[in-house]
Amino acid sequence: MSDAPIQITDLLAVAQEKFESGDMPSSKSACDQIIAVEPTQPQALNFLALIARQIKKWGKAEEIARFGCAKNPQSAQLTNTLGLIMLDQRRLAEAEVEFRRSHALKPDRPEFLGNLGVTLQAMGRWEGAREVFTAALNLNAHFVPALAGRATAATDLGLYEDAQSDIQLAESLNPNDLELLNSIARLALSQGDLDGAYTAFDRTVSLSPNVADSRANRGLVRLLQGRINEGWEDYGMRRARRWGRPSNRHLEMPGWKGEPLAGKRILVWSELGLGEVIMCTSLIKELKEEVQQVILEIDPRLVDLFSRSLPGVTVVPEETPANTKIQKAAPDVQAPIIELVGYRGSGSRNGESKPAYLKPDRSNAAALKAKYLAEAPDQPLVGLSWGSPKATSVRQKSIAAECWAPVLRTPGVTFVNLQYGEARQELNELASQYGTTLLDDSTVDPAGALSPVADQCAALDLVITVSNTTAHISGAIGQETWVLVPPLGLGSMWFWFVDRATSPWYPAVRLWRREMNKDNAFLADIAERLQQWVADRN
Repeated sequence: MSDAPIQITDLLAVAQEKFESGDMPSSKSACDQIIAVEPTQPQALNFLALIARQIKKWGKAEEIARFGCAKNPQSAQLTNTLGLIMLDQRRLAEAEVEFRRSHALKPDRPEFLGNLGVTLQAMGRWEGAREVFTAALNLNAHFVPALAGRATAATDLGLYEDAQSDIQLAESLNPNDLELLNSIARLALSQGDLDGAYTAFDRTVSLSPNVADSRANRGLVRLLQGRINEGWEDYGMRRARRWGRPSNRHLEMPGWKGEPLAGKRILVWSELGLGEVIMCTSLIKELKEEVQQVILEIDPRLVDLFSRSLPGVTVVPEETPANTKIQKAAPDVQAPIIELVGYRGSGSRNGESKPAYLKPDRSNAAALKAKYLAEAPDQPLVGLSWGSPKATSVRQKSIAAECWAPVLRTPGVTFVNLQYGEARQELNELASQYGTTLLDDSTVDPAGALSPVADQCAALDLVITVSNTTAHISGAIGQETWVLVPPLGLGSMWFWFVDRATSPWYPAVRLWRREMNKDNAFLADIAERLQQWVADRN
C-alpha cells in the first residue's frame, strides 16, 4: 500500500502548526506538497485559501476556496472559509449564503454561526444577528465571540442592559478577547463615555497592534472629541482594514505627506462618500493659495457644481482609465481629499465656521422658488430629507418616515421633498394622510448631477435633514440647515463632533443630536422648534 495518507497526515499537522505560529511560507510549502499528491485534498486547500486571505490576495483566496468547495461540496470548513473571504471584501450577501451553508453542513459548530452573526450585523440586521449569536450560545454557552457579538448587536439596538450582561459573562471567561474589547468600546461609545471607549480600543491595540480596525476606531474617538492631531494617524489605518483601501489612487505618483507645497501641483482625489468630499472641499481654497495648481478628481455628479464654485481649480471626473487632463497637468504629488483635514484642517474643531464655498446657480434657484411659491404662496419653504439609504449605518443615520408626523403637521409651512433613493415616496404617502403640502419636484433628480440639488436647496428657506449628502450640499452653499445628527455609536460621524451646536465646516448649520430609540420624542421637539421658527419669521 502507498504511504501517501500517512505523509499527508504529517504534512497537514505541519501546515496547521506553521499557520497558527504565523509562518505562512512554511505552511504553504507543506500544503503544496500535499496538493502535488492529492490535488483536491480539502484541508490543504483550506489552508492555502486562508494563507492567501491572510496576505490579502483575495482573488487568489477566492479561486482556491471555490475550487475546493466544488471538489469537496460537503466540506463545511472550506465553505466557511469562502464566507470569510466574501466578508473581507464586504460582499455581505454572498458571505451570508456561505455561512448558512457551512452551518447546514455542520450544525454543531458555534463558530460558523458566529461568522453568520457578524455578517448580519454588518448588514444592519441586528435582530437577526442577536438570534444567530443566541443559537451559537445554545451550542456553547461560554463561546466568547458569540457573547461579544450579541452584546454588540444589543448595543446597536439600544439594549444596553442586555449588552452589559453579556459583556460581564464574557469578561469572566476571557477578558482579553479582542471582539469582547470591541464590544466594550462600542457600548461605552453609545452611552457617551468616549474616554471609556478609547481605553477599550487602546487595550485592543496593545494586545494586537496590527488590527487596523481597532486603531482606526481609537482614532475615530479622538476625532469625535475634536482632538484631530491626536487621532489622525490612527484614523489613517482605515485604509488597512481587511477590505483594503488605496493609499494612492495613481500608483506612479508620490503621495503627499503634509510637506510644504509652494510651486508644486497636487492631485486631490475623492476617497470617501459624497458628503465627506463636499465637507473636505472647504479646505481647497486654502490649499490653492499655497500651491501652483490643484487638480481635483471627483465623482462625476459633483463636477458641474465644483467647476462653478472653485475658480482656478482643475476639476475632473473620476474615471477608469484616469481623465487625460490629469496627465497633461503633470501633478507632483497626490493625496486623498480627507488628508486635507489631517494636514491643513486640524484646527477646524475650535475655529469659526467656514464661509459658504459652493455656488448654486442663482437664476435657476430663483426660478424654482417662484415655481414652489406659485403652488403655495406666502408660506416658508422647508426641505425635508430623512434617510441615508446607501450608508452602511443606514438604520442609525435614517429616521423612519412615520416619526415625522409631528413635523408634517406644522401649520403655515410648505414642505419640499429632498429625499433621494427608494425612500423618497415614503414621506409623500405620510404627508397625504395629513393633508400636508409636500412638493415633490420631478425635474430635480437627486440620483443625477448634484448641481440642480444645490439650486433646489438654495430656493428654500430652511432645510431639515439627517446626516447625508443633502446636509453637506445645503451647508456648503450657506443655506440655513438643521442637521439631525445620529446617536453616538455605529452611525457616529466624527465631523459633527460631540459637543457643538454649530458646525465648523458650514456657516448656517445647526446641529440637533438624537438619542438611541427616542426619535418620536426627538422629532416632536423639532416640530415645536419649527413652529417657533415660523412664528419668528412672521
